[in-house]
Amino acid sequence: MSNEKDFDEFKDRFVSDWKRARLAIEHEDNLIHHRMTWLWTSSLALFTPLVWSFTHYGEIPGQLQDPQVKELISAVLYLIPPIGILLSVAVWGGIRAAQKQLRLIDDWWKKCLENAPEEKARHFALTGLSGSSMGHDFAIRHILPGAMTAIWSMLFIAYIWPRVATFLADKGWVVGISVISLIAGLLLGRLLRKL
Repeated sequence: MSNEKDFDEFKDRFVSDWKRARLAIEHEDNLIHHRMTWLWTSSLALFTPLVWSFTHYGEIPGQLQDPQVKELISAVLYLIPPIGILLSVAVWGGIRAAQKQLRLIDDWWKKCLENAPEEKARHFALTGLSGSSMGHDFAIRHILPGAMTAIWSMLFIAYIWPRVATFLADKGWVVGISVISLIAGLLLGRLLRKL
């Protein structure tokens, strides 16, 4: 631009591209924020009955002392950890997808500026003054969903293990080894596919 008076931000391609990229980044950041809020809220809603069952199970009111009702409550409590695992994994996948999109937007903007070096001085970085902040994989948005998945998995194993041990003792160790081998094989196959 030869004259600042002639400058129109709506006709400047780089200003328009910068605004579009910033808008897309804000959208992805909002998605990450909402997913993290959803993870916290749903985990709290699931932890509450689970903690209550561990601390107050013997104090169930009289009308709930019926063996069928107790069995129903127990069955519902067995479903809570797998639901927590599924929620955590779903949120984790959504956050990883948003993070991938953020990297794509940042890389696109850097490529735009590489093709026009004279524009670098006129435009700020999209993700902060120090360049890209999106490579930090130790941010809470990366750690929390994985940690919640691990916690729910440990709770599931702790909650289910007494029944599994009883089943294995009753039905024999061959069935248990077969099931464990099948699960380990599926997990190993999934890991190898990613490599």
